[in-house]
Amino acid sequence: MLRKIILAVKSIKNLHILILDFLGFFKRDAIYKLRNGIHIVARGGSTDYAEIIIINADSEYPSRFFPRNIRPVILDIGAHIGVFSLLITKKLSCKNPSIFAIEPGSSNYSYLEKNVRLNNFRCIKSFKLAMTGKTGKGFLFLNGNKYDGCFVGMRKNDLLACEKISTISLEDFCKAHNISIVDLMKMDIEGSEYDVFESSINFIKKHVRSIFVELHNIDKNRNYLTFKNYIVKHGFSIDVEIMNRTLFLRNNKLKNEKI
Repeated sequence: MLRKIILAVKSIKNLHILILDFLGFFKRDAIYKLRNGIHIVARGGSTDYAEIIIINADSEYPSRFFPRNIRPVILDIGAHIGVFSLLITKKLSCKNPSIFAIEPGSSNYSYLEKNVRLNNFRCIKSFKLAMTGKTGKGFLFLNGNKYDGCFVGMRKNDLLACEKISTISLEDFCKAHNISIVDLMKMDIEGSEYDVFESSINFIKKHVRSIFVELHNIDKNRNYLTFKNYIVKHGFSIDVEIMNRTLFLRNNKLKNEKI
């Protein structure tokens, strides 16, 4: 608990809003003013504040691994309400980055767009899509609070709340937007990361320099440990393991001293 309090104080300027939100007294939209100058619209009574704190405290995606080259291309896959996209834009503002924020959930996506507009970050382009193993249609299955922990499936399950979504493969997305090299790919997509890597590993090896990926334990073949072995065999080094769930990977075949 003490660590969380320290991270909150480190990240958020208007702490009274956080306290009211945490205690359940804030049911409408809350605007969090961060110490780095970013403003974020969040849903009161949700877990949005936790995402804001952990990312902006430089805890989950350490900024020392952000690209150093000019005009870096960054994919934020599973952008949620845009917290990572906003942070990396702020950190790399002098390098003229291009940020592609990809989020399938209707509620998350609406807040992603609000936050991009609120901060006037024109280098962020948002897309209402789910990154999966193939391009087409699918379903986003919602969890209890409807905002995080959602997962993608290709077949509808009448027992679970869901919304119909468009899906796209990594290759098709990059081709559609003329992306030849991705300097950093951040991925938090609740289990679909395995589909993306399995279907697009050859493309990733040729076109993606570095990766933050949050891993989810699905079964004996799709889990944190098996993925680590898999990705090393494909020419990536694991530079750091973060909170026993997120890896920072560097592509040994696309080495760049400025990354």
